Amino acid sequence: MCARGADQAASCGRSTSPLGVMSACLRSASPEDASDVVRVLRASRSHFLPYAPRAHSEAEDLRWAIHSLIPSGGVTLASVEDRIVGVLAVSHSDGRSWIDQLYVEPQYCGRGIGTQLLRVALNSLRGPDPAIHVSEECESASLL
Repeated sequence: MCARGADQAASCGRSTSPLGVMSACLRSASPEDASDVVRVLRASRSHFLPYAPRAHSEAEDLRWAIHSLIPSGGVTLASVEDRIVGVLAVSHSDGRSWIDQLYVEPQYCGRGIGTQLLRVALNSLRGPDPAIHVSEECESASLL
């Protein structure tokens, strides 16, 4: 998804406004990205849901990312200056489209990266009523 010309690639992942809004480089995930995907998911959960116990070890999360999440083919990554800072996963089942995962590394929140990923999701989802799984305990997620 980061099929940009040389002039656009130079600005990929850089601040584009005085407010710090960024234009992240977006691309599909590959198995080599699994550790970065897990890093973003775990960092975001730790920051925004510090009271929630971890359901899985980091090794279990890594196995899930390698064997289930990434092979599903619906995973888009956002990177800033070659660092993966956002993860989006979409799926389709029973005639509905789902946003299963939408995580942004905490220090990059509020800079437009989640919005970029959400736009990708909404442009790719099928059906009249795409759905998103939102944690009720996460105040920032409930703003969606």
